Amino acid sequence: MTRDDMAEAKRLFEAAIEHDPNSYMAHGGLAMALALPAGMGWVEDLRHNNEQGIRAAEQALALDDHNALAYVALAMVQHVSRDNHAALVSCRKALELNPNFAFAEGLMGLVSAHQGDYRGANAHLDNAVRLSPRDPTLSWVGLARVMAALIADLPDEYLERSKELTDKAPNMYVGWRHLAVAYMLQGRPEEAKAAIAQV
Repeated sequence: MTRDDMAEAKRLFEAAIEHDPNSYMAHGGLAMALALPAGMGWVEDLRHNNEQGIRAAEQALALDDHNALAYVALAMVQHVSRDNHAALVSCRKALELNPNFAFAEGLMGLVSAHQGDYRGANAHLDNAVRLSPRDPTLSWVGLARVMAALIADLPDEYLERSKELTDKAPNMYVGWRHLAVAYMLQGRPEEAKAAIAQV
């Protein structure tokens, strides 16, 4: 989950598409490889990147509209494009097709958090952890819990969740940004500065 890894994933998915243009998995993977860096703030031309991501996800669905991964890829691009209503619809479709898709539950939780649905977000996030307790993407679940607490205006929980995220995923710089904000909301500027130094 580094910038270089995402660039390499994008290159490999593009090579896979060139080799087999009818691979729905390659198109869906390309959409995800475009969405993840956008979500991390690593993309200079966000509009162009997201247009590419939407096209890749839509191509994956054109090749196989019963593919939960393609709907999740579409939801990710919609989320980073700030179209959370559409992202919720795409997540629901992914979960209809595969009710045990932990990553789809986690993404549903993140999108729900951004929509201000604190209870719904945490219910989906709990389910993501239940479905896949050792999932390598659980740092995104942690980030979604941070966002849910922030948007619900729960400063103590926001700080606690931000600490948990940085403990479990110290290389996820966005967690340190949230921790700095959480400390400032508590009137603790020195600890906020230490978190900013980590960023």
